[in-house]
Order: sequence, then structure tokens, then C-alpha cells
Amino acid sequence: MSGDASEGRSSRQSGRAELVQRITVLLGEIEALGQRTDDVPGPLLIEMQAILEKARRVLEACARRPKRAADGEGVPQPDIDQEILERMYRALGTNSSPKR
Repeated sequence: MSGDASEGRSSRQSGRAELVQRITVLLGEIEALGQRTDDVPGPLLIEMQAILEKARRVLEACARRPKRAADGEGVPQPDIDQEILERMYRALGTNSSPKR
């Protein structure tokens, strides 16, 4: 295996950026279709514009959001009381305590 974790993370970030870009293009196409039609009622066009604007805000927030760490890096872990954990292992009848 020649790739490392940063390559995988980079490809996921790139994939997300490409997906956001594709969705943005599709939103533009939907908006253009709505503007070219004369037989769509006004209230429906207004609702469509509101939906498109909301979708654009979500996409902008997604593009600005910091990238999540891959493979659990930076993910907070629960605090574990080592004494309780050791008692649990003793109660289970094992002689080995957990690795720290």
C-alpha cells in the first residue's frame, strides 16, 4: 500500500468539494429552467426561489465547514476510571488488566 492517511483524507475532501460544485451547478440549472417557463404559477416560482436559496446557504456552509479528521484523529474520547476498569476485569475473572 503506497498511500498514507493524508492521501485518503485529501481525496475525501476533494470528493466533497467536487460534490458541492456539482450540486451548485445543478441548482443553477434548476433556477434557469424556472425562469424560462411562463406556465408556472407565481407562488410556485417564489417557493422554488426560496428552496434554491436555502440549498445555496447549506452548500456554502458545507464548503466553509472545517474538514473532519479521518480515522478518529482529534475525536474526543471518554474519560475512563482505570480503577473501575481494573475491578471489572478482576470481576470477570481475567488476570490481565487492560492495556493503557
